[in-house]
Amino acid sequence: EAVLPRFVGEIRQVPPIYSAKKHQGERLYRLARRGETVEREPVTVTVFALELLGFELPDVRLKATCSKGTYARSLCDDIGRALGCGGHLASLSRTRAGRFSLEGAVTLEGLDERVRTGRLGEVLMPIGEALAHLPGVRVAPEAGPLILHGNAITAGMVAQFPPEVWRGRLVRVLGFRKQLLSLAEAAVTSDEFGGCEATRVVLTPVRVFPNAA
Repeated sequence: EAVLPRFVGEIRQVPPIYSAKKHQGERLYRLARRGETVEREPVTVTVFALELLGFELPDVRLKATCSKGTYARSLCDDIGRALGCGGHLASLSRTRAGRFSLEGAVTLEGLDERVRTGRLGEVLMPIGEALAHLPGVRVAPEAGPLILHGNAITAGMVAQFPPEVWRGRLVRVLGFRKQLLSLAEAAVTSDEFGGCEATRVVLTPVRVFPNAA
């Protein structure tokens, strides 16, 4: 337990050879299957929390809250090295991805049963709720029809631009009544938005939801 704090925060990891990371355009796992070993560049990931759940030699159970791209196998290997005894990943369960957790999951059998009995609506999440973790950009009422036809969104069409938006970030485009109109990719940052001319494109559409309005 004393070594776990060393692996919380921003850490550097060497991707495992059996991973989808690419080396010169080819997946590492393909190289590994051919018996080839290559030098792998370390990547920076973030471990927000690392909790000891159980300890019964030779097994240790850990719970990690981490950023995408974190390699659990590399984490176990690094912890084992820090302990001086070595370590490897024996099993892995993903209990949460973003705002979606196992508590809200449905088995394939359960899904099939609901389809057959006409109760699929019990487990379907509204698209607006599923995307609620993304920042929302509100647009003027007259902009709604243009957006629903796939037009790019200019600064003059925006009524409210949220903070913490960077270029390339996905955002929800919301109508004046806060209804979901589309998903879009930010072409400017929150800091840049205030200095944009009205005709400048600030959001490019990714997916339109015509039934929202």
